[in-house]
Amino acid sequence: MILNFNLKLFIALWACTLAQPLFSQFNVEISFKHLNMAYTPLTQGDTILGGDNDPWGFNFAIEVIPLNPPVVISGFEDRLYDELWITSSGGIGLGHFCPENRREIFMDLAAGLPLDDYCSALVDPINSDQSFVILYQDEEFIRVEYQNVALLAEFLWGSGFLESRFNFQIEYRLSDSRVRYYYGPSTITAEGAEIIADEFLHTYFGFEESIYNEQGQWEDTGDLNFLVLVGLAESPSFFIPQSADSWPPIISLVNFPPEGTVYEFNLELGTSIVNVEQPGFKWEIYPNPVSETINFKLYNHINFGSYFNVHIYDLSGKLIYSNTVYDSKQLGVGFLNPGTYMIEVASDYFNEVKIFTKK
Repeated sequence: MILNFNLKLFIALWACTLAQPLFSQFNVEISFKHLNMAYTPLTQGDTILGGDNDPWGFNFAIEVIPLNPPVVISGFEDRLYDELWITSSGGIGLGHFCPENRREIFMDLAAGLPLDDYCSALVDPINSDQSFVILYQDEEFIRVEYQNVALLAEFLWGSGFLESRFNFQIEYRLSDSRVRYYYGPSTITAEGAEIIADEFLHTYFGFEESIYNEQGQWEDTGDLNFLVLVGLAESPSFFIPQSADSWPPIISLVNFPPEGTVYEFNLELGTSIVNVEQPGFKWEIYPNPVSETINFKLYNHINFGSYFNVHIYDLSGKLIYSNTVYDSKQLGVGFLNPGTYMIEVASDYFNEVKIFTKK
């Protein structure tokens, strides 16, 4: 089943302290496919969240991993995604951090266990089998596998055994932002099935934003409304929220997808964003296009100190060159081949990317 559609989504930027939501326009072209493929477990990678013989190890919450080179997403070329967030609720995120704006924006990929629940990545003290969360990265893919994970709710509210087990992967293809959720073999007890049926599976693809508030804490300001899968896992339909108040009564899948299920989302080339997390740093590069030397114009309110770091990437996100710029505020780029590049300025206070052309 292939569902293709063009969307004009509205991004609901709200916090619990705001009386009314603030909306910005979000233009995106997405395709969704429901496929069936044999499940292949990861045989290599790093164990990011592994067993520690502690049943309360469910609460690892989030693991943040730097991405180098960063991920470049069409429509977001001026804000490199340089963090990978792996969560204990069966989802990952690609993050872009703006310290001066005190703002973060994420691409969320939730293949999901029950909403607001945790899965385990621990050595089960009662059963002999282990659970792991494994990360694999290469030049083409980022893959995260939730391997043999269990439900915290079954441990706390049920028999105390971790009998229901799940296997699934989240895959992000770097070349074109294609996302796939692969579902493997699962063992679900009657108790586990009841937990899933009561809480549902939060399965979606989209974006969200957070800000650093006056209390010194990160808080969600709103979801850049995304495509949510609803209904039966064997024949899902999709729902596209248009505002913070337009969610359906049942917001996701009511059963775990059978082995061999694959959900595919594509963020098509040509995606654009308007008024979404506009960078607020006041600096310029000139000339652009450039032949030999880039000059940096820095506005007074930015505290660079006596130097700042510069990184140059190609449009795939591959790091081409790094250097430190001192008081001269100039950087020679005559060695670069003609073409279009991204240049990132980074200090202890902020980082930001601009695009330039080498003649």
